[in-house]
Amino acid sequence: MTDANTFGFGDTVRIKENPETAQATIAGLEGTVYGFTTPSLTGVEAVGPLSEDFALNVYVDSLNQGFWLDPGNIELVERPEVMEFSVAGKAIRVTQKDGQYNEAVILPRPWWKFW
Repeated sequence: MTDANTFGFGDTVRIKENPETAQATIAGLEGTVYGFTTPSLTGVEAVGPLSEDFALNVYVDSLNQGFWLDPGNIELVERPEVMEFSVAGKAIRVTQKDGQYNEAVILPRPWWKFW
């Protein structure tokens, strides 16, 4: 993920203004990239046309909603250096250095170390 034009999970992006994003009232809003899909296989509906059979999911906190968009309809605002999230009850920390992501499982603190 070293190319600035490549978007990845957790990136903060801004939705570009065009007729489709303006009609959906999301132009200019910022969101977080949550994933990607192949619309022909999953049947998701993207906002606006797609240049390829590929769409990114951008979750907009202010609307509490995600939108499927062509990568050409978004611009990078910020790439996080550290992300922490939980998957199936397991806490994960992801750090980025020199364009490479390193994943580490955050082990729960033993109950006797809380005091």
